[in-house]
Amino acid sequence: MRSKSIEELRAYSIRLENYVRFKTPGFLGGVHDYIMTMDADACIKYILSVIMKNPELADEEKFFEVILTDDSVPVKIDDPKVIYEPIPVPVTVDPLPEPTPILGGLHDFIFREPREKLIKWALATEQYHRRVNNLTLLGGLDDYVDRLSDAEVAQYILKEADEHKELDNLSMLENIAQEFNIVYYPRPAPGFLAPSVKVGAYDFVFTQSRDTLITWALTTEKHDREARKLEHIFGGLDDYVDQLSNEELIDYVINQLKAHRDIASPAKLNELAVKYEIVPKSQ
Repeated sequence: MRSKSIEELRAYSIRLENYVRFKTPGFLGGVHDYIMTMDADACIKYILSVIMKNPELADEEKFFEVILTDDSVPVKIDDPKVIYEPIPVPVTVDPLPEPTPILGGLHDFIFREPREKLIKWALATEQYHRRVNNLTLLGGLDDYVDRLSDAEVAQYILKEADEHKELDNLSMLENIAQEFNIVYYPRPAPGFLAPSVKVGAYDFVFTQSRDTLITWALTTEKHDREARKLEHIFGGLDDYVDQLSNEELIDYVINQLKAHRDIASPAKLNELAVKYEIVPKSQ
């Protein structure tokens, strides 16, 4: 797909949408509303999302049959084995105002949403899934979501929406995120500082002993979960904190302080550590 021109990718997107529209009576909205605003990455993500929701398109022959049914836009296929009879189908690609994303379902717009919003929705759908299925599990998406790509987070949401059809719209996602008090603070994984962190404001962290760093790391995690109403999640930093280097602990604490500036002082951290009764295992 990366070798295809933007014109070809947009044409493929329109043809796949026509295929889904034919399969789904009453299908509203769709990428044709804003195809001219989509770049190559957005087109490829849309194409992959359609394939995921329509497994028959994973078959190469079926896929080419669908994307080659329209002769109104020139398409070049490098595979000489592909033989087809083009069937003219009108394609409208005139630029229109931004669509109302709820109409055609999440797949119409989700790959264009900012990362913070995607993660908020993913965490909300996880909590919704657990409530509907009456599940109580150790750990969860919050423990590794920062390591997922935007596309992987979007796919997680689509998977949940496919299982719980009522989640397949923007309003429902926003409602459950509010219901579960989901608030996401970008937190880089331990091991590297966020470029925007002004390290000078947190110099006091670098001079602490390992025991203090562990105490503050566990304290900031507890405070973060409390602030985001995630106290009910089991498992977390305590399971592997002893395996982190001092540098990783410093990075973790600083990134948490960046998200929660109200606790960015030794006095406040120590006060919270006492409140949460956090004591390193070595003591």
